[in-house]
Amino acid sequence: MKYVALDFDGTITTRDTIRFLIRELIRLRPLQAPGVFSLLTRMVMSYSPDSIQELKNRCVGKLIKGLSEDQLVPALERFCNSVRPLFRLDLISYINKSLADGKKIIVASASPAFALRYLFSGQDLIIIATEFEVMGKIYTGNLSGDSCYGDAKAEAVLGYLRNEGEKDVIIESAWSDAISDLPFMNLAEKRYWYCSAGLIDKIKGMDPKAECIPT
Repeated sequence: MKYVALDFDGTITTRDTIRFLIRELIRLRPLQAPGVFSLLTRMVMSYSPDSIQELKNRCVGKLIKGLSEDQLVPALERFCNSVRPLFRLDLISYINKSLADGKKIIVASASPAFALRYLFSGQDLIIIATEFEVMGKIYTGNLSGDSCYGDAKAEAVLGYLRNEGEKDVIIESAWSDAISDLPFMNLAEKRYWYCSAGLIDKIKGMDPKAECIPT
């Protein structure tokens, strides 16, 4: 079976979308805004991608704690309306063609899985993303397992394939914009990086056979 694997933020979309999700969750729960303000401030001030990812998860966790997935729907609808115009249409066409050719599509992302499942509901995509714990249909605010980021993203994809019992798996191509995705990208035969002109040399140094797509 042939697969195509794609990152989401900055890859399928032209920019990071977590700000849209957080904005809509705050609109849904305005009384929680003071509790996440310090996290948002630290996120803006941080230069560490690892720290930023942790702060994103903590922020989302605080905003969904105590809610069911059904209660999130108004925020998720608005999130989808903000994000769909940011899709790279050429990549969406590539995904649709790959599906028509019988390939399976994995969207692997550090973003919250509940948001991506809602965004791509009704589409035949495999969503592997950061999961938040649910107890009795209510979000606890805690992560369920590791954040789907860095090495953990590659392990999550491999874990999915093992659980499916797939044999003779070929990840034909992978797409990303984030250097932290190198372990994930290395799972694929062909690797396509969206990157600014200033990052092309760095990407090529890490992955000499990569194809860089300037943004």
